[in-house]
Amino acid sequence: MDPYYPHHSYNLKNNVASLSQWPPESSSHWWTEDVTTLGHLTRHALVMGNTWGLLIPLTILMASLRHKKKGWWFQLHRALATLSLILVIIGVILGRQLRISHPPVTFAGKCHKVMGYSALAFIVIQAVATLLWRPLGNHSFRSSWNAMHQTWGKATMTFGFVAVNLGIWVAGVGWPYYLLFALEVTLILGFASLQKPQQVAGKAPAQQATTNGHTAKPSEASVAQNAGGIIPWLIKQQSNFKQA
Repeated sequence: MDPYYPHHSYNLKNNVASLSQWPPESSSHWWTEDVTTLGHLTRHALVMGNTWGLLIPLTILMASLRHKKKGWWFQLHRALATLSLILVIIGVILGRQLRISHPPVTFAGKCHKVMGYSALAFIVIQAVATLLWRPLGNHSFRSSWNAMHQTWGKATMTFGFVAVNLGIWVAGVGWPYYLLFALEVTLILGFASLQKPQQVAGKAPAQQATTNGHTAKPSEASVAQNAGGIIPWLIKQQSNFKQA
């Protein structure tokens, strides 16, 4: 019996796929019985595997370069984060379509579902919070916001990493996929962890970290508490309307 989908005959331990054999020819996987289901599984795996294994680690890497590179690191960080959010939503939709006909019935399958939805919630909250309000330049809350943003990002990556590994397990496609996914994540995040702030003459590293890539525009220089996002923009528009 299939330990994940018991209404199909499949032994997870005796039918392990390799990178050169997909899907296994000698097994009766449930996804080989339906071309549509196979398509959903393949697309879901490709989207989620590449997003959590490549794009999101690269997003974190771009943020780690903020101490060395001004300007472009933030544009790349924001672009990669936006693309990752879109792809995660697409991946969840594909996974949802797959689950309609094949609902998870084991502990591993249910954990994969819970961790996947948790990762989605974390990345959506991160994006929405940044879109609504992001302190800039010399804002007094900038350092605290940086710490929260980074901690939330690491938590998001953790949920996604666990979800993908659980997905590999329940699909039963073999150890090469664990190795490939773990290797690309480890290499990118490992390189990101090696990036250290560079001391700028007359400026402490902590102060430099709060201003790199977020220096206020000349027209905003007189604003002590400046912030970006929808909420500050609405407040400014309301203030301008009252002054008019």
